[in-house]
Amino acid sequence: MQVLNYCLTIWEAEIENNQEYLTPIIPYIFYHGKSRSNLKSNFRDYFEPNPALEGYLMDFKFVIFDTTQIENHDIIKGINNLYLSASLLLMKNIFKDIKELKPILKEIIKIDDDRVIRLFEYIVVMKDIKKEEFQEILTEIKGEDKMPSLAQRWLEEGRAEGIQIGVQKGREEGIVEGIFETAIVMIQEFQLAIDDVVEKLNIKKEELLAYMQSKK
Repeated sequence: MQVLNYCLTIWEAEIENNQEYLTPIIPYIFYHGKSRSNLKSNFRDYFEPNPALEGYLMDFKFVIFDTTQIENHDIIKGINNLYLSASLLLMKNIFKDIKELKPILKEIIKIDDDRVIRLFEYIVVMKDIKKEEFQEILTEIKGEDKMPSLAQRWLEEGRAEGIQIGVQKGREEGIVEGIFETAIVMIQEFQLAIDDVVEKLNIKKEELLAYMQSKK
């Protein structure tokens, strides 16, 4: 229903603009839940089978990318873009215990500092982890010379604590620029569905959309 709503939103805008033909849309679902996706790839499969209605049911297909069906080593070996590979690994494994993410962190720290920090911020938001606990895990990772300085830079900037404060203030006060910026990163960088992001961060969808529009 969410995919159908996205399609309708696009087509309604095209109709309002008097576009002669509607734009064909191939829906693509990126799934990285805790367990295997039970989504059906055809919309008509959500209706009870009825031969009498066979030719009247609305139907469309969509592509499902389910990270639970891909092994970590396949992501590492199969994707040449290191940032994309690290991001997929992180989203695939984000629901595991933080200590189980150590192998993923070893892949993350191979990319440039700015994007590493963005992935750190994603971990902090999703795992609701204290910066001291995260620092302890980072210092356990050996074999990367830049790790101590990178972790120190991140912590000295107060970014871990700032994100946690921003999320908390957002829950208490509603509209906080910091939490909206975090939401934008989760949507644009990690391709998370906006409905999932607003639920996770406990913010209002319409207020986030208004903020995103104001930043354009």
